[in-house]
Amino acid sequence: MGLSQAQVVTGNSLITAKIGFGGNYVGGGAKAGLPMGLQYEYQLNDKFRLGASLDYQSTKLANAWAGKDWKWTLLFASVVGNYVFVNDAKYDAYVGAKLGYVNVSFDDGGSGLPSTSSSGVGYGGHVGGHYWFTNSLGLNAEVGYSSFSIANVGLTFKL
Repeated sequence: MGLSQAQVVTGNSLITAKIGFGGNYVGGGAKAGLPMGLQYEYQLNDKFRLGASLDYQSTKLANAWAGKDWKWTLLFASVVGNYVFVNDAKYDAYVGAKLGYVNVSFDDGGSGLPSTSSSGVGYGGHVGGHYWFTNSLGLNAEVGYSSFSIANVGLTFKL
């Protein structure tokens, strides 16, 4: 089979905007926003992609204490590497990992508790793929734990 323009080849850049599902458990009436992220990847050769990712999630607990809202904000900035094991004209499939920096901050909304933040090393692994609608636009899906969710879907733009 010859190369198709939709197939990802060495030197291509991919930009993916995604949302996540099935992530952090939030109880007690808290409302968790959908995790979302932006990822850039560069196709090094026919098997490997390397890039960077930024993921975000916010959770709010209304009237948590003394009528004040509590809010948690999560950020994950990481390096991502993917091994491409299928690279066809209309789809590709890969397995990958992330390693980076996670920051979790807490805002007590003025209820008298100390607002705080914590940070450290974050990591994750995933399997995923793209289905290419056109030469430069595709649907992306991943499962695993590689941000704040166990499943991510999004749109990928190939440059």
